[in-house]
Amino acid sequence: MKIGALLSPFVCAAFLTGVGCIERAPTPAAKRAEFDRGPVQSLLVSEVPSTAILQGAIFDHAIELVAFDYFPRMPRPGDTVDVTFFWRVLRPPEVNYKIFVHGEAHGATGRLNADHWPAEGRYPTGVWQAGEIIRDRFPVRVSRHFEGDALSLWTGFYRARKSEERLRLTSVGAGKGDGKNRLRVVSIPIGR
Repeated sequence: MKIGALLSPFVCAAFLTGVGCIERAPTPAAKRAEFDRGPVQSLLVSEVPSTAILQGAIFDHAIELVAFDYFPRMPRPGDTVDVTFFWRVLRPPEVNYKIFVHGEAHGATGRLNADHWPAEGRYPTGVWQAGEIIRDRFPVRVSRHFEGDALSLWTGFYRARKSEERLRLTSVGAGKGDGKNRLRVVSIPIGR
């Protein structure tokens, strides 16, 4: 018996019709064009506030940390520091990256982690557009048991499922690099 005789005409028609209808995943450019920016307009700024501290560091010739700000300026152990990064898109990333933030104590041991998706998790890097400035605000809690005299914040970008795959730090601007694609943005003095 032939295989065609075993298949109903409906199955054959469905098979033949579906062959030319394979849907392709949208390109990064199509994802950027289709993304609804309405809900994230409050996260996009035309310029950085005058109170922000200029940085000028660049990751992979694609994303610039234009400036940053934090408050309070001299937190105490137990305080939460509100940190804001201002990212400018020089060349849109093709994929979504997380932002890592490592807090390291001066004069003591210990590290805090404030990794996060950018822009309150509402605006992934894979749909950022060239020229945009994105306000990325996040909290950093200083432990009540913090013993150092300052807290250094290091940052960069990494692939969520591949934490070892970081964007290259191609220019440190006013910051400092450590050779591991981490940028030291600021050393925050801790009051007592």
